[in-house]
Amino acid sequence: MAMHLHCLTLLVALQMKGEAEAFAVEAKAKAEAEQMEKKANAWKEYQDAAVVDMILDVLPKVCHPLSLLNCHALHISAFCLTVCLIL
Repeated sequence: MAMHLHCLTLLVALQMKGEAEAFAVEAKAKAEAEQMEKKANAWKEYQDAAVVDMILDVLPKVCHPLSLLNCHALHISAFCLTVCLIL
């Protein structure tokens, strides 16, 4: 009887140890998944910010020459209009 009780106690202890280890593995996996999700979100935000920064850097470089072309076109149009009115 004592031997049977001892074996039963060992089995219960082994089962409890297995359940505790499984719980720890599950908790660790959940924590790692949350950490990976947070990193992915941070990289997405960084990427979005980098794109906006690049656009804001390039936009003036593109718009300035275009505005000069537009400005020259307006001067030419105004000159042509003046000449046409005179003639």
